Amino acid sequence: MSALPTISHPIISIEIPSTHETRTFRPYLVKEEKILLIASESKNLGEYMIAIMQVIQNCDIKGTLDATKLSMLDVEWVFIKLRASSVNNIVTQIFTDNEDNSKHKIDIDLNEVKIIYPEGHSNKIIINEHMGLIMKYPGINKKVFNDTNKVNQLVNVIKESVDKLWNNEEIYSFKDHTEEEVDAFLDQLPPSFYSQFREFIATIPRLNYDITFTNTKGVERKIVLSTLQDFFNLV
Repeated sequence: MSALPTISHPIISIEIPSTHETRTFRPYLVKEEKILLIASESKNLGEYMIAIMQVIQNCDIKGTLDATKLSMLDVEWVFIKLRASSVNNIVTQIFTDNEDNSKHKIDIDLNEVKIIYPEGHSNKIIINEHMGLIMKYPGINKKVFNDTNKVNQLVNVIKESVDKLWNNEEIYSFKDHTEEEVDAFLDQLPPSFYSQFREFIATIPRLNYDITFTNTKGVERKIVLSTLQDFFNLV
């Protein structure tokens, strides 16, 4: 008896937003869909995002992509492109208008999702005239999703975002230091750091898709989608 034939799949080229590197992927298949379904049963957004990273890593043609190194924006962008190619570029969502409480069925075209790069965004935070930080876009950290303590969430996002420290003599990479050393350094930062960090986070490039509809009162309404949760109601 002959072996069952294999199924060929198209190759998708996707640019990684944070690095502008173009990588090739295949569409995700039934085995990846199973990963997503199992994760959705957990009703935990962190678990679902980890599953999405696994799907992205599985679909990388070269097999060399470490999805844990991707930023949140990278993961969101690549998954949207994979979803459009693997299943359908049209996603139907139901939105409830908070003015008249009516429900509206809206078709979202994933091929029309864009990335917004806000003006004035900088990845540099000045500590003092002799020292500063170079930031990176935060990745997906289960601690951020699973910890309900707001202070702990903030600390974890900061630790995900600090990349390098510079002073007049040297540049230090945080990845070369232990978590205890990083924690000790962050505890020394002046209060002004937090306002700069919030500005960094607020102006990070993000997904964008605008929806407009008219509610039952004849008022035109607008919804801006900017996260995977907005597009897919993941959990």
